[in-house]
Amino acid sequence: MNAENKGGVDGKKALIQRLGPMIVRDPRAPFHRLIGRRRHRFITTLLELDRQHRLCHLGCGDGETLSRLEAEVKVGVERSAHHLEAAGKRLGSGVELVQAPFDALPFPDAYFDRILLTCELEEITEADRIFLEIRRVLAYNGLLVVAVSREGLLDDARGLFDRLRLLGVLGAGRWGSRLWPARLRNRWLDRTFSAEKLEEMIKGSFRIRRVLGIPFVPPYLVLIARLVRS
Repeated sequence: MNAENKGGVDGKKALIQRLGPMIVRDPRAPFHRLIGRRRHRFITTLLELDRQHRLCHLGCGDGETLSRLEAEVKVGVERSAHHLEAAGKRLGSGVELVQAPFDALPFPDAYFDRILLTCELEEITEADRIFLEIRRVLAYNGLLVVAVSREGLLDDARGLFDRLRLLGVLGAGRWGSRLWPARLRNRWLDRTFSAEKLEEMIKGSFRIRRVLGIPFVPPYLVLIARLVRS
């Protein structure tokens, strides 16, 4: 691959990392509403939140998930100022929002009782440092929940529907597009993330206690895992 083509690939990957969640999901679509409801239910189940807990959401995005969780202290962390701006509009002044890299969190040791990590781990080269940093700021008896959407599988399913022309059968015009909205189809979206890959990333800093998936059997479209400190 020449330098010009490589630059184009890197640019597209950067665009997906920065804008992918906003582009590929249409919250009005029944398919995504179904996935979103089940995802939130599983996250809530695995977090086991108490109103006295301190909760940190790493990768809080526009704050939609954080807005639906109850805790005494809620903190959202993002690397993107654009996402934090959207989260601030949704969450108001009741939630602390922080822009910081996930491997250098500006919090004291053992500060949080619960941490939720939602990001594309396959695209992160410093995953081992991130998990060590999470371990530092998580209370000794705290819980970490990791939620990863396998966007590539969702994308593949849409491509199959398109090829079979099922969208025209299931609905036409505006309803058809809302049933399963158009997606960014490309080969960089994750298709392969698994509990085994998560096990490799945590490298002994955590132990996986429970894994839930959507749907209930592999290959999961969304993988959600509860971890405890080693």
